[in-house]
Amino acid sequence: SGVTGSCSTCHNGTTAPGKNVTHIATTNTCDDCHRTVAWSPISRMDHGAAIGSCSSCHNGTSATGKSGTHVSTGNECDACHRTSSWSNLDVDHGAITSGCVGCHNNRIEEGKPNDHPPAGDNCEACHTTRSWDAD
Repeated sequence: SGVTGSCSTCHNGTTAPGKNVTHIATTNTCDDCHRTVAWSPISRMDHGAAIGSCSSCHNGTSATGKSGTHVSTGNECDACHRTSSWSNLDVDHGAITSGCVGCHNNRIEEGKPNDHPPAGDNCEACHTTRSWDAD
């Protein structure tokens, strides 16, 4: 309807409201994520132009963050997850703080097999992430 230019031509905080101070840090233009027919919720997110760490947005407030059952880790999301396939993990075991059984408990990931010798839950006493065979 006669409007030309990018959204921020008008939505610059002077002519019309622009990004608010709590907006996710990004170099995207408005229409990379938003649509004029349905401004919220965003229609798609171009993570390629996001600025900062995953948790700067995925903190449970701005965007969904770690669930209550997430493995205890000091890693940033992208140490294990990819934006192209969130559930296909590349786990960086170096920053896991819950010990092996935090995941390897036969609920989240495969744990001790039934024929494992009797042992407690301290896998690290015999195993390493470099070589699963007993040291």
